[in-house]
Amino acid sequence: MGPDIVELNNGTSHQGTIIEQHPGKHLKLLQQPSNDTLTFNYKDIAVLRTVPQTETNATSEETQLDKMPLSRFNQNTYSMYFSYSINGGSWYHHGAGAGLLRKFTPKIQAGIGAYVHAGPGVYYYNSTAFTGEFRYALQSSLEGRLSLLFSCSLGYQVYFDSERVEEGVPTYISNGVYFSPSIGYRLNFTDNIGMTIGLGYNYMGGKKRRQSNDEILKNKHISNLSLKASIFF
Repeated sequence: MGPDIVELNNGTSHQGTIIEQHPGKHLKLLQQPSNDTLTFNYKDIAVLRTVPQTETNATSEETQLDKMPLSRFNQNTYSMYFSYSINGGSWYHHGAGAGLLRKFTPKIQAGIGAYVHAGPGVYYYNSTAFTGEFRYALQSSLEGRLSLLFSCSLGYQVYFDSERVEEGVPTYISNGVYFSPSIGYRLNFTDNIGMTIGLGYNYMGGKKRRQSNDEILKNKHISNLSLKASIFF
């Protein structure tokens, strides 16, 4: 047999003899006549082929390499999601949201989102949050189909219909910080479509102010545990 040729995803190729190979992880290629040893991760390799010694100019036998576990699923650079949450505690409410994520590495996504929170009763303040989004796959199994996922939303909370009369004083809640981390699982139904489910925490900050002169009466925040689910595509 002739030399081995490693073709990379970036379009470059290298020729030599494979001296060490760990499928799904990496391989080592010995180049001649320089005797340099090159190491390649499987995720960076597009095609591995061996040129028959008697047919150096003929079409070679090509073998497509198995990809690393995280490379099969969620290959789209951009993805969208729609989410729903149930938030318990003293300030029980529902939440719904949507967002756009960009993949930066097989494990990391970041993007933007928007959420609406609404609850029953006179004591809950309905609101909208505009956020930056972050996702990190802590661990994956089933060739990347199932991932343990850390998620975090951080942004600005805008309250509406927050005007109240409390103890004879007209008040309202000013806008504040929104912070919502969670941990759960991401499950793919197809290569780029799936769902997430997780447990998290919501913090929605603000200040209670007097309507007549915007005087700050007290810091006001809503915090609770949250059960979250979303679909992405």
